[in-house]
Parts: sequence; C-alpha cells; structure tokens
Amino acid sequence: MSRYTVMHGLVDAPTQYALIENARRATTGLGPAEHLRRMAELFAAFSEVAAANPVSDTPIQRTGDELITSPRASGHTEGIPVQDRTYAWAYNLE
Repeated sequence: MSRYTVMHGLVDAPTQYALIENARRATTGLGPAEHLRRMAELFAAFSEVAAANPVSDTPIQRTGDELITSPRASGHTEGIPVQDRTYAWAYNLE
C-alpha cells in the first residue's frame, strides 16, 4: 500500500472496487449503461449456477434485469439483503 492510496482513503479492497471497475470499463470503451448490462448478464449466469448448487449461500437465480434494478423498486429482495445488492458504484446513471 502506497502513501498515495492512504492519503486518498483507499486503504482496503472494498473502497477500491468501484474505482478499479470504472477504470476497467473505460479500457473497454463501453459507456456506463452498456457495461452495467454486460456485467449483469455475467452475474446472472453465476446466479444460475448458484441456484443449482445445494450448498450455495444464496441459491436464487436472478436475471440481468433483476440484478440491475434496485431491490427496493423491484421487490426482488428474497435472499439478498438490500444493503448487499449494490456494493460499489463509481458513477450515477440517473
């Protein structure tokens, strides 16, 4: 960990997730909305695997749209606490 990262409060991985993901998105040339859509589809596939796993912590299959939509707005909160749905977000689409 460098002095620079400490000065900017980037002292652990969770505080850096959104920053790193935004930099990764920028290298692809995708806009925020398209990147979000693609990541949601990727994680929807992961949730399909988790749903079929008998020892999964959250065995619930989600669609890409469910993963993008706020759980408060969609009502799809079963198995995922609201505070855990959006972990980090580098920019606001609204």
